[in-house]
Amino acid sequence: MGGDEFYARPKEVAKIFRSARKVGLKLLCHAGETTENKFAIDMIKELKPDRIAHGISIADWLIHEGHKYAIIDTCLTSNLKIGIVKDIKRHPMRKWLENNITFTLSTDDPAIFNTTLNDEYKLAEESFDQFEKYIDNYMNYTIEAAFDKEAAQNILNNDKTEN
Repeated sequence: MGGDEFYARPKEVAKIFRSARKVGLKLLCHAGETTENKFAIDMIKELKPDRIAHGISIADWLIHEGHKYAIIDTCLTSNLKIGIVKDIKRHPMRKWLENNITFTLSTDDPAIFNTTLNDEYKLAEESFDQFEKYIDNYMNYTIEAAFDKEAAQNILNNDKTEN
């Protein structure tokens, strides 16, 4: 579930999420990008996604809950350009790094935000001292965040044998 979560109807979407989960699909929803803390938390509790896109307004709650709910897909450039984070140094990714919260870096509409995954990694590396720790554990995070963990592991193993 993407887009502006302000217009989401979690109780209605929950039926679709339950059906998708029953057939083995993994689930992602936007939460905490354009809505306040309580609405986003209620949505996460209702939908129980495997991954959360953005999580800005619920950053502290996600730290408190740890890995109980989901992995966070964070999009630094998008968060800055739409103004939900005013200063990269104040992005909650700093707290997630400090608290070992698993997240992925994503581009969130690269054609709109004029970014690449390489740009996102460069921005993170330049902005967060602790990012080196993330890079050291990148393979583990990649597998943990993958919707198809077996396929991700196979790709990573193939990359290792080819290098």
